[in-house]
Amino acid sequence: LINNGINADKLNKIGNEASKIYSFGYLGRLKDHKRVDILIRAIHWIEVNHNFKYSLVVIGDGPERKKLEELANNLKIENRIYFKGSIKSNDQVYQTLAKSEIFVNPSTKEGGGSITLFEAFALGLPSVAFHCEDGIDPRLIGHTERGVLVKEVSHEALGKNLFELLQDNNTLTNMSNNAVQFSRDYDWDIISS
Repeated sequence: LINNGINADKLNKIGNEASKIYSFGYLGRLKDHKRVDILIRAIHWIEVNHNFKYSLVVIGDGPERKKLEELANNLKIENRIYFKGSIKSNDQVYQTLAKSEIFVNPSTKEGGGSITLFEAFALGLPSVAFHCEDGIDPRLIGHTERGVLVKEVSHEALGKNLFELLQDNNTLTNMSNNAVQFSRDYDWDIISS
């Protein structure tokens, strides 16, 4: 068994140098169980209910991309959802994701672990995921230490949690620092030893 590992120092450096231009970031395949549709609907829900216009960068490709682009168009938020597709360079992936305030993994079938979660942590991004049976292992995010676990799988619940988190800069800063610290345990030097 080879565990998930990251180059923590390199990712920390990229995270420290990045300027924030996106509210939220997603990294992964665009498949139905990844539930990026819920994330897009959550951004629309925030606008309708709180009159805040947040942005999302989507890194990755897959069979759901066209449906997701159509959803963004139908909700009239296509100018704030940036579909980057598949990016070949890992460095460019990390540089793009690091420009987000918060990493969101709305997947309902992760099987516990997620390399993208460790990468986001190392970039200093607090993370939000659903607390569901086949989702992210809750111990990875912790009890609001490195992010938020949303108890209900819905765009309303996700939108509410994302909105509240972005209103609290102190909590975001603490989560970011905790995420970077946590990510160091998954550096290849430690994993390999």
